[in-house]
Amino acid sequence: MTVVKHHDLTVPGNCSACPVRDSAVCAGCTPRERTELEQLRRYRSFAESDYIAHQGDRLDFTASIVSGVVYIAQNLEDGRRQIQGLLLPGDFIGRHDRRYNDFDFVAATSVVLCSFDRTSFAGLMARSPGLSCQLLEKAQDERDAARRWIMVLGRKTARERIATFLLVLARIGHHDDNGLVGPVTFNIPLSQTLTADYLGLTL
Repeated sequence: MTVVKHHDLTVPGNCSACPVRDSAVCAGCTPRERTELEQLRRYRSFAESDYIAHQGDRLDFTASIVSGVVYIAQNLEDGRRQIQGLLLPGDFIGRHDRRYNDFDFVAATSVVLCSFDRTSFAGLMARSPGLSCQLLEKAQDERDAARRWIMVLGRKTARERIATFLLVLARIGHHDDNGLVGPVTFNIPLSQTLTADYLGLTL
């Protein structure tokens, strides 16, 4: 297992060249729905540590992560902050049915988003069952991941939390039904400080 730093990311020229075409919300769409999405989409790039959206801000777009890693954080009234999750390529940001944002979304690495105007995306969802089903599946996956992470934080030791974190990263794009396919090289997307915050550990 080799750990490397992330590299700068490039924006795909079109949807056919998109590396998350088969895992993002468009994966279950019909050809007509994909054509409509391509007409609506706009690529956005963010540098490491850039805020994609602030907690409490109006969010006028939804987006799929094309490349890079985003972390979700929430602030308390006294200034304390908790990292609540990581979003990886193929994951989705935003809600078509909610105008304001409940969390900070921050680029942990260089990030490219495939974004859609929130209102236009909601309209397409209303007439596109494939898109609606894919988004529901992603919401269910995110819920299950959150439940598993509660177990990690609530029951595992510091060593076990770090091991679990590394396994999660290692499995991204490097596993099949039989387990990890090696040798495995992957990026650590968070700094030491952010990793400690995410794992509920001291620095």
